[in-house]
Amino acid sequence: MAPLSNAEAVIQLTGAEKFELYEGGHVSFFQDPRAFADLRDFLA
Repeated sequence: MAPLSNAEAVIQLTGAEKFELYEGGHVSFFQDPRAFADLRDFLA
């Protein structure tokens, strides 16, 4: 959905401690089951 370089810049600017890269694009929740599980856990 966005270039990986954008994500890398955000990580550097925010000091994020964790970064996950998922397979897919707009429907990544169907293409990579980890995406939905991680979102669910994050929102819980």
